[in-house]
Amino acid sequence: MTQTLQNRFGSELTVVLDEDYGYRCWIWFPNMSLPLFVNWWSNQTDMNRYLGLDSPYALPGDLYWVETEEEDSLWASGFKNSDCCKAWLGADFDCCLITTNGKLVIDKKFPPEHIDSLHKRLSAFLA
Repeated sequence: MTQTLQNRFGSELTVVLDEDYGYRCWIWFPNMSLPLFVNWWSNQTDMNRYLGLDSPYALPGDLYWVETEEEDSLWASGFKNSDCCKAWLGADFDCCLITTNGKLVIDKKFPPEHIDSLHKRLSAFLA
């Protein structure tokens, strides 16, 4: 793990990102304030388009693929740390963000009829 990654983790807006149920894990620094980031996410028409290394769409900011055990430990600590946002990219009903203050944020494509189910699954992270 680079010293830069460790220094940035938690000292700026940090997102621990789970891609497709643990297929890949990422540490993401969107390089924007939390209010701007929430606005950006909620205005996306389809967060699924960012899935995969071969996607023509790029997430804003800096994205680090978690490859080492040390990076994995750092990533896992982010899920326990309220100073990090948590995000999931997966199927249509799984793309969501939980902010540092426990607010659930979804994109425009997320089906409203699945919000209650999402709240139940993620209740441990929600305020």
